[in-house]
Amino acid sequence: MDERQALMWLRLCPGLNAAARHCLLRMGGCAREAVTLARRRNLAGPSRLYLQKCLDAAWVGWDDPLYPPRLRHLDDCPEVLFYRGQLQGLQQVRLAVAIVGTRRPTSTGRQLASRFARHLAGCGASVVSGLALGIDSAAHWASLDPSTGFPIAVVGCGLDYCYPAENSQLLQQIEQRGVVLSEHPPGTPPQRWHFPARNRILAALSHAILVVEAPVRSGAIIT
Repeated sequence: MDERQALMWLRLCPGLNAAARHCLLRMGGCAREAVTLARRRNLAGPSRLYLQKCLDAAWVGWDDPLYPPRLRHLDDCPEVLFYRGQLQGLQQVRLAVAIVGTRRPTSTGRQLASRFARHLAGCGASVVSGLALGIDSAAHWASLDPSTGFPIAVVGCGLDYCYPAENSQLLQQIEQRGVVLSEHPPGTPPQRWHFPARNRILAALSHAILVVEAPVRSGAIIT
């Protein structure tokens, strides 16, 4: 098992949460040693079939040159990041602005999100969102109109899912022109608690966050 395989083994190990994985990596000094420590504790890793499936997906580990450097500032940065699209394009992003908000916007809110996104993308900024319905979707559709800009979406499920299903065409457009990111391996369905965690990645990638029409208790405010 090489270092790359070991890192994926740790990520998929069902008996380890993120804090435990980071602890083992610090103790071991590298992923292979961390796997050895995990096995000494009688932790069963993923099946060979599932491990190979995830290794065959498009992904980067946190020690890869293509791993987004802004994520390394997170205390709980994902050790593994799955992607669809043009990951190398992140290296060229000079300004990224997240546009987030309610899933049930007014027509005025939708128009404002679209106007800001179109202008930002026209100036070469990357528009970032969580690919949710409402404000997120309006912003990202508008950002695709200009020829400049590099759209970025962060999702709370495996990249073999499209959630919400209504955004399948939007996801394809972002994949073709930018990148879609997830810390979740293939086969991970959307779960309610995934989305607040997703927001930390969305925020870390962004230089600024624009909130449009968000309830006080909402994911947008968390972001």
